[in-house]
Amino acid sequence: MEMEWATLFLMAFGGGAFGALFGGTTIFIIMGFFILAGSGIALAGGGDAFLLNVAFGTTFAPHISFVGGVVAAAFYGRHRTVLSHEEEFVESTGAFSGADTITPLFKMKDISTLFVGGIFGMVGLALVTLFTNLHLPLDPSALTVATTGIIARLVFGKAGLLGKYPTEEKRYDLSPKHLAFTTFWGAVLAIVSYQVATVTQIDVVMFGFSALSLIVLYFGLEIPVTHHITLISGLAALTFQNIWLTILFGILATFLGNFYQRTFNTHVDSHLDNAALTIATCSLIIGLIA
Repeated sequence: MEMEWATLFLMAFGGGAFGALFGGTTIFIIMGFFILAGSGIALAGGGDAFLLNVAFGTTFAPHISFVGGVVAAAFYGRHRTVLSHEEEFVESTGAFSGADTITPLFKMKDISTLFVGGIFGMVGLALVTLFTNLHLPLDPSALTVATTGIIARLVFGKAGLLGKYPTEEKRYDLSPKHLAFTTFWGAVLAIVSYQVATVTQIDVVMFGFSALSLIVLYFGLEIPVTHHITLISGLAALTFQNIWLTILFGILATFLGNFYQRTFNTHVDSHLDNAALTIATCSLIIGLIA
């Protein structure tokens, strides 16, 4: 058993460094593809091993690979001028922010940055194991991503937990048009997620689609980030078997995601994942009332 745990943590180290090497968001997108593939395999009668052990395994699980990429980026953003000894290279990465989860940190050619990613891959595994064994009524992976994001902000960030907002900028958009539009598209995602979840009896299919859809952002096209909405909607669909409650939770997740984004992840120098905060909050509510 001791060797098994040692191997598991070594694999988590590799997963965290892997996330840093390619960028947390890139690995998250690939995870989305694997979720769809794993769901297809399960629906075809091939079992859920690929879904559970590859898509959500130590290489691609968000609480390991995405966490590794996020914390490594925050670390490099804080220590960039120290870690990059060549002046021209420092200038070439001058626009890099510790909140950047897209840029592959391979570009930085720095072992210590990838090592930090690996260490936090192991931290992610330890935390998700702890939260799971505590039987908390919420998503342990989301709670882990949120917790490590807070740690990264406090340790490596300089902008504070809430960021540094310009005095002339409004933190929240409470205009009727924005509220109506947000409600509408959140409800649409909830309806679609309900249909897919109830037909497949797999609550993460649309979550996989949402993760994979982020690849569109790499081409400069503006689409909503939706994985927190589709995951919570899928969970609500299978928990309550009620489309109206699913729509309610989908809309709640949409607004919470916006709130957490503007509160904790705007004008900052590290990434504190608004989606993870939303999933943790909404899954807790579902867990308490189910």
